Amino acid sequence: MARSLLCEDCWSGPFAPDTFRQLVGNQREVNYATTQNRIQQAANGGCGLCGFLLASWDIPIAPDSTDEEVTISLRMGIHIGADDTTASIYRTANPTTPPGVMSLTCEVTGISDSRSVGYSQVYLRTSSDDPAAAEVVARDPILEVRSSQCFSLALESIDKCTNAHKYCPKPTSALPLPTRVIDCLDPSHPRLFITEDIPGNYAALSYVWGGEQPHRTVQSNILAYINHIDVALVPQTIRDAITVVSHIGLRYLWVDSFCIIQDSREDKIRELVKLRHIFRNAYVTIVAACAPCASSGFLHDRAAPTVSASTPRLPYWCEDGQLGTVNTEPVNVTSTDPIVVHEPVDQRAWCLEERLLSPRKLVYANNTLQYHCQSSITCVGNTISRPQFSAMRLQDVMFLSDEAIEGHLSSESRRFNVWRFLRWSWSDILTNYTRRIVTKPRDKLTALSGVAEQFHRVLRYAEGVEPRKTNRYLAGLWEHTFLHDLLWWRWDEASPTKHRDSQLYLAPSWSWASLDEPVTLNPSLNDPLRMERYASFIRASRVVSCEVTLVDFRLPHGRIHDARLQLQAQLIPVGCRWQADRLLEPGLYLKHSGADISCGLWVMGVQDPRTAGPFTRVGDVRMDSTDEVEGQVWAVPILWHPGWHAAGLLLAKAEGQNTFIRIGCWVTLEECVDEDEGTTGPRGKEVVAWIETFQPADDSVAGSTLPILELV
Repeated sequence: MARSLLCEDCWSGPFAPDTFRQLVGNQREVNYATTQNRIQQAANGGCGLCGFLLASWDIPIAPDSTDEEVTISLRMGIHIGADDTTASIYRTANPTTPPGVMSLTCEVTGISDSRSVGYSQVYLRTSSDDPAAAEVVARDPILEVRSSQCFSLALESIDKCTNAHKYCPKPTSALPLPTRVIDCLDPSHPRLFITEDIPGNYAALSYVWGGEQPHRTVQSNILAYINHIDVALVPQTIRDAITVVSHIGLRYLWVDSFCIIQDSREDKIRELVKLRHIFRNAYVTIVAACAPCASSGFLHDRAAPTVSASTPRLPYWCEDGQLGTVNTEPVNVTSTDPIVVHEPVDQRAWCLEERLLSPRKLVYANNTLQYHCQSSITCVGNTISRPQFSAMRLQDVMFLSDEAIEGHLSSESRRFNVWRFLRWSWSDILTNYTRRIVTKPRDKLTALSGVAEQFHRVLRYAEGVEPRKTNRYLAGLWEHTFLHDLLWWRWDEASPTKHRDSQLYLAPSWSWASLDEPVTLNPSLNDPLRMERYASFIRASRVVSCEVTLVDFRLPHGRIHDARLQLQAQLIPVGCRWQADRLLEPGLYLKHSGADISCGLWVMGVQDPRTAGPFTRVGDVRMDSTDEVEGQVWAVPILWHPGWHAAGLLLAKAEGQNTFIRIGCWVTLEECVDEDEGTTGPRGKEVVAWIETFQPADDSVAGSTLPILELV
């Protein structure tokens, strides 16, 4: 079987026993010469290695050069990874697992010009009964996720986490159960259980509804459900969750559609208040990641990974002389971009909060079963799992008790690191969250309220904030970093594709929650505006007041009824030449006359900067929506570093004197180039200097003559 995987050249060359053991045992590079023509013929004949070489070819070679020799370099590497039992509390990404996973690297180099024409890298894995399993630590994925083997492996992952992971919070059965849970003692006859706050362990389910659920708890059936829930009426995803609970030794399951009275607004509010604790205190959260709707289920067998030219099956010579086989999978397949989505749950807004708040998760992905915790992301059974971006986990400090948080932040250096990581983490979470679908738009703030509350527990100890009293959460922005938070902008560089719904109030225009687009806080995180580094240099507008009226005071991080912001700031008229239907992302331009650059700022959408006439691009602009800009537009500097950089908002007039709405955000460029002349134009510092000509001589808070603007 193994012999048939390679051509004669590869079998007697790099995969000859002695040569292969040099590659594996001594970690030495193996080089050999061949031609593209011979590789092509062998690949056509079914050679896995030659097919892999062709798949890695990056630079096309002319047909008449197919007989030209190339050098093949093969290297074997071992990814040590991090010890997940003592991983750093400030780690930003999870390592590739399992530790010690092996990789094969191939590089193709032209002999005549020594240029690299191909490069590829794959991980190696094998089955547990293959001779290669003695050396290759990574296993083929578990495909039968309903099997007793898979449930046993899931329990092993949970036990290792709870007993050996230093930074993972420990589960406790002393905490009270949620108000209602499904009693799964007899999986074929589940029932709704009113807990009356008795202590115990339970699992929570995170899943996609995929539409209204005909069978859910309402006021008319709750008494019947307390007696018995007809399992035939239970959606397959919830039935599968009941199966998991019964196999991992638990009795109780929390599912929103059955454990919240769906036609009672009062009960929904009460349970939403507890939602952070429900997922935070769950012994484990079952994430039905692959299920597009509640009726889909998630315990079906997974499809086996396909063997292709880029992921061949290869022989493996063991140290003891036995011949085994290994399967391969590419190293670079999962993006670390925080907005990338891969599973149905990654498209639902509520599911992000449920995942982030849960310290332990069994994630039923589309390829296998994964286990996620605060220390690592692994596939059960030692299947390969790649790094995932830190936005998919909360910082460990958030899982400490209130008293422990204060003690943990007593060190100034540790406090500085925590603030820095929290700022980036919050930005990444916002980007991920705002890319997702909120079925009911009014839930835009509410569906992230549990995460916001978890952040609030730490951010109330920020420098200069009186503990337990201030650092309010204002329509999605933090009071302590409010001016920085105002500088959110759309993630996509392309022109906006949606407009604000004037008939449905979600949030004030200055809040990211008013927009149905992915956003980021990146402009305010740029180095020149980092307050922790340049606090003594950065100048800023002044927040006079900000008042937010909540729909329900019990949800301080949830839906709002109204919000108004008073800002004392420069109000600089801006010319505007931009139309939404042109699909041209506008830039910030400075109009000049000869050497005079003080003729005014303009927002323009220009296809080719060389056609801009007497204008030089001095900044980037992101418009908030496709709403047409009518009348005068103003630029308002929010933060600026004199002599370097500035960022601010674009405003348009709203009803009322000195009342405005936000329509976009801008940042200056550090250097501007006249592409027509090839010369360097005004830098950011010159633009900032020009902006500061609008600043009154007396700019103290008491004596400033700057106007007070009201933003709605």
